[in-house]
Amino acid sequence: VDKKEIEIVSEIGDSFKKGDRVDVSFSKTSGPKALFLGYILPFLFVLITLLITFQITGNEAVSGLSSLAILIPYYIGLFMFRSKLKREFAIRLKASK
Repeated sequence: VDKKEIEIVSEIGDSFKKGDRVDVSFSKTSGPKALFLGYILPFLFVLITLLITFQITGNEAVSGLSSLAILIPYYIGLFMFRSKLKREFAIRLKASK
């Protein structure tokens, strides 16, 4: 059995303490949403920015740098909405039998 350490945001009535055995679950839609936000959407931003800037400038270096630079505001945005995303991707715990 793998041991993992996770951060728990406690709800009213939860009485878990460190070392308790628990069953961990999350929504079935959380995986695809995380995949989309973490990999697919940034890839699309990079690809679209690369194609558009190359069409406009014709310069590969500028296109490559700008397509990578587009990730900076994207990940800053994710960081700014981290509390909302924590609620969206909440992990549920249930006392293990």
